[in-house]
Amino acid sequence: MYLSPSLIKTFNSCKFKFKLQYKDKIRKPQPIVDETLYGNYLHRFLELYKRKPTNEIIKQLDEEIALPTYLQDDLIKAIGNTVRFVKQYDNYKCESEQRLKSSVKNIRLGGKVDRIYTLTDQLVVIDFKTSKKLWRGFNDLQLKFYSLVVSNERNVAPENIETIVYFARPNKTDSNIYTTKDIEYFKEYLIETAEIIENTLNWPAQKSKLCDYCQYKMDCYL
Repeated sequence: MYLSPSLIKTFNSCKFKFKLQYKDKIRKPQPIVDETLYGNYLHRFLELYKRKPTNEIIKQLDEEIALPTYLQDDLIKAIGNTVRFVKQYDNYKCESEQRLKSSVKNIRLGGKVDRIYTLTDQLVVIDFKTSKKLWRGFNDLQLKFYSLVVSNERNVAPENIETIVYFARPNKTDSNIYTTKDIEYFKEYLIETAEIIENTLNWPAQKSKLCDYCQYKMDCYL
């Protein structure tokens, strides 16, 4: 059994999509919507950050990624927010686009995180989002997952790992430092979740706001 934050979120939000994507392994590209364009632009910007001046990066990305005019002002503001946010870590070792791997019992864990910074006395793990709003607590699963896997990979206590989801457009963060006890409880949750997934026989579709962004929308019976 393999688990990742996106896999678990998909199972919890729509079992029909989970079946198509993870059990039947039907691969379809995500629809190109505003949020996709924002995400592509921001993550490409972060790849180039510090290699070139910001104005040169924006000029390059404007040629690479065709943005509708109505998105441009909002995105430039988000890029400015992101630059001010990451500057606080400029003097620390940075690892970008890190693939994370670990395990709990016979469950393989994996995922990808945008940045890991090594500070003097702790690690800071950051994922960047382009959502318009921040819903505190919504990212708890993702943050605990990062804390667990990085703790196992790097042999660092969870208390020495700060996990952050940074929302560039509203310029806000959802962050936490979990205790060893928190992570032990989370391991139990992962074990229970794996068992539930393995024993699931029915795969109903579940209507939500996410349906408009689903790559399996044309396959859905709702």
